[in-house]
Amino acid sequence: MQTIEVAIAEIDRQSTHAATLWIEQGRRVPLLLGLWRSVGYSWQSYVVAGECLRGFRGFMRAYLDGLGQLITYAKYWERRTPHAAPSVPTVTTARVPARSVPLSVVIITKNEEARIAECLASVMWAAEVVVVDDHSTDRTRDVAAHDGARVLLRTMDIEGRHRNWAYAQATQPWVLSLDADERVTPALAEEIAAVIQNGDAGDGFDVPRRNYIGTRWVQHGGWYPAEQLKLFRHGAFHYEEMEIHPKSHFEGRHGRTLQYPLEHFSYRDFGDFLAKLNRQTTLEAQKWLREGRRVSVGKAAWRALDRGLRTYCGKGGYRDGFLGLMVATLATCYQLVSFAKYHEAKRQTAGSTSP
Repeated sequence: MQTIEVAIAEIDRQSTHAATLWIEQGRRVPLLLGLWRSVGYSWQSYVVAGECLRGFRGFMRAYLDGLGQLITYAKYWERRTPHAAPSVPTVTTARVPARSVPLSVVIITKNEEARIAECLASVMWAAEVVVVDDHSTDRTRDVAAHDGARVLLRTMDIEGRHRNWAYAQATQPWVLSLDADERVTPALAEEIAAVIQNGDAGDGFDVPRRNYIGTRWVQHGGWYPAEQLKLFRHGAFHYEEMEIHPKSHFEGRHGRTLQYPLEHFSYRDFGDFLAKLNRQTTLEAQKWLREGRRVSVGKAAWRALDRGLRTYCGKGGYRDGFLGLMVATLATCYQLVSFAKYHEAKRQTAGSTSP
């Protein structure tokens, strides 16, 4: 039987093929039909095909069958309804002179050739830009070096440890932590420069973010403003050394939340969203096992339902239409899939140690 990780990768591949075929054939698939197919496939698998007799494993099989149909429709929808990319102009030297702000911008990369140049162009006003690359196989390092960044090579082992090492390489009194899929707008650049040069009270500042799936800004569901502590004095901030969702530790005075947001192109499309979810849930399950957590089916189901409802209803995800529905669905999926991989790994461990 396929592992959950392999099954989700297969869903990603098959849904891309099916959505492409629908587009090429000129099919018109309404939203209600897409939702009905998703529910129908789950019902067919769980009840008619008898997966209900196989307990939680059967439930996950039926759930993934339905998810595959929903992802197919989502990929079809995003291609059928093109959306203009947001314009994020870079800062001109007339507004914030190049290399004028005593700040190290630290950027973590891995095969980001297509996006790193725009990220770098938005921060050329900083005195230093440090790119810490995890052995990219494309031209990420060449592009970064050509654009004036100091490029360092380090293998990503544990996310928290990796980011802490990267911050330690900064030589300026202030650090701005970025990823290659983030852009600093002119307004935010001027605000950061003013905060540092005018000596605003605080050793660290939260920065709001506009998060995108493809070119679509997710405005609700907890995705905006989604502030993070991104700007801090050198040495005042570090992460717990965990492989996924490390806790942050800040020592100093917490300043105000900045007014202007980062542009964060979180996911290239729904396929990228699903692929990252697949990787992150594997790491999540491994963390639970390493920490010896006891996670029951009931607890996992409650967390999944709670996450989905809070995203869609409590935080207003419904206001984003189908985009908000997909965000809430994949939030639920994250919890269920994390538990399924945890459950799967525990069964494999038990099987390998039994006489």
